[in-house]
Amino acid sequence: MMHGDGVVDGRDMAAWNALWLADHVAGRRRVERALGGVRRGVEGRIAAAFARAGDGGLEPVDQREDLSPEAFFREYVRPNLPVVLKGAARDWVATRTWSPEAFAERFGDEPIILIRAAADDLKDFESDGYRPAGGEVKLRDVVADMLAGKDTYARFVPLLNQRPELRSDLDRAYIERMRPRGALGTYFQLFMGGAGTTTSLHNALGSNLFVEVYGRKTWWLYPPTYNPAIRPSLKRAPFFLSTLDPEAPDHGRFPLFRHVRGYKVTLEAGDILYNPPFYWHYVRNPTASIGVGVRFYDVPRILGASTTQGLLTLMASNPPVWVGRRLRFDFTKVFVRMR
Repeated sequence: MMHGDGVVDGRDMAAWNALWLADHVAGRRRVERALGGVRRGVEGRIAAAFARAGDGGLEPVDQREDLSPEAFFREYVRPNLPVVLKGAARDWVATRTWSPEAFAERFGDEPIILIRAAADDLKDFESDGYRPAGGEVKLRDVVADMLAGKDTYARFVPLLNQRPELRSDLDRAYIERMRPRGALGTYFQLFMGGAGTTTSLHNALGSNLFVEVYGRKTWWLYPPTYNPAIRPSLKRAPFFLSTLDPEAPDHGRFPLFRHVRGYKVTLEAGDILYNPPFYWHYVRNPTASIGVGVRFYDVPRILGASTTQGLLTLMASNPPVWVGRRLRFDFTKVFVRMR
């Protein structure tokens, strides 16, 4: 059972989701003119329900060693719960051999698209001043910045798709065993960042087996049942962003967040985190970090987590989903196409 299940009356949650869909189709201003009174009533009842639930907070993510695929599916995948597969990748070639220096030596000339997605980058996200593109650099420049203590962070890099030999450094048989039967696609994304770098609060419809290969990474996670408190931005994108900073929440703008219950965990090299569909997540690298996101699309879990967000993803126009598919779900190229 996800945190937040049952806190809000089902009719009020359905009404909130219907208004969210209407905002996407018609625009917030039109919906507000037509249904502003309805929205205020729904949001008032939701706020009262959150208040009755009491204070929120963070708890550790379950950490399990030698978890069988059967237990993984039964205890975590089906109920849409995160879990750390502790040390599951400890002996993989990637964990034993990958480092910033090794990547600079082997792939230093690879072009990397940087995107502006740290918490500080989103301060102007709701205005027309936000620009998602952070420029194109060489991978060796990313590594040099990491080692120099700069805040450069290469996110969602499709290097493992462009350099398939890197995928052989992962235990593909293990990944396939832990991938639900019938799930669609398997996409690999590389993340490389220096100490102190962050990625702002976001979620998407893909399931993610995130492999921490080098260094440490701290995650904050919140289930989609708390969407009214997290207040997704209305950008019509095929993924969802919020300007809420879990490390320093602005309770004036996000008053319900004080009632949200979430998770926090720091991954060590060799750990794998299962992040279910539409789970909000914010990350900080306490050290230089290299990780690999292994994404796939598990339709029953997508619909179980948030049917509304599944529909909003299909209805995205900024850019449309078909653009992402054409780009082979290269999130860096999708992200910089956002208006």
